[in-house]
Amino acid sequence: MNQPRQLEINNSPILRRIFVCLRSCCVRRIAGYVTEATRSKTDKKASKVGGLFASSCLIKYLAFCSGKAGFVLLCFLTIQAQAAESASEKQLKTIYIYNFSRFVQWPKPKTETKTFNICTYPRNPFGSILYQLEARKIQHQNIKIIELEYLHGIQLCHVVFIDSVSDLHLEKVNLIAKKHYVLTVSDQDDFVVKEGMIQLYVEKDKIRFKLNFDSSQAAFLKINSKLIKLASTVLRENIN
Repeated sequence: MNQPRQLEINNSPILRRIFVCLRSCCVRRIAGYVTEATRSKTDKKASKVGGLFASSCLIKYLAFCSGKAGFVLLCFLTIQAQAAESASEKQLKTIYIYNFSRFVQWPKPKTETKTFNICTYPRNPFGSILYQLEARKIQHQNIKIIELEYLHGIQLCHVVFIDSVSDLHLEKVNLIAKKHYVLTVSDQDDFVVKEGMIQLYVEKDKIRFKLNFDSSQAAFLKINSKLIKLASTVLRENIN
C-alpha cells in the first residue's frame, strides 16, 4: 500500500511564502491543496497536466480564503512573482481576473442573475484554464464562462476579457459595457487609455495592472479602494 507523500515546505520558497501569507486561513485545508500540487509536480505520470492542476490548486486555496478577500489579494500579489516559476502567465492572469471580480461591486440588475458570467471576446486566450473558475462563486452566484465571437452577448457578461481587437471594435465594446454594467479587462496595449477599465501587462517578469477609474464609474461599477491602491497606474479625472 502506497504511503502518502510528506509535504516538504522547507525546500520550496514558493510554498513557504504561501503558507506564511495564508496562515490565518484554515491551514489543514490549504495544506491539502498544496500537497495535491506538490504530488502533481513530482509525479512523472502527471507531468503533462501538472501545470494545469497546480493552477487549479492555487485558485482553490485563494477562493477558500475569500472571506478575507483583501488579505488574499495582497498576499497573492506579493507571491505572484515567485509563483511565476511554476505557473504560466495565462494561469496567473486567470487568477487576476477572479480576484478583480471579488473587488468590484455591480449594481442590482447584475447581482440578481443566477450566474456570474466571465466572458472572452472575440477569442479565449486562456483555453481550459479559465474554465477552472466555474467551480467557484462570486458572492452567491456560480461562475459561468462564456466565449463570445461577436459583440452580441456582451451585455450578459459581468466581466469580459478582450483579446486583441481593433480600436473600432473596442469603442463598440466600451459603449455596451458602460450601458450594461460590464467590467472590461485586457492585456492589449493602451487599453485603459482607450477607455478600457483594467489593463494587465508584464513588467520585469511580474504581472501588473492599470486601472481607468472613470470608465468603471461610467459603468456604475464600484472598485474597492484596496484594488485602486494596488494598481500601478490609475486614470482618474473625476475626483468625486
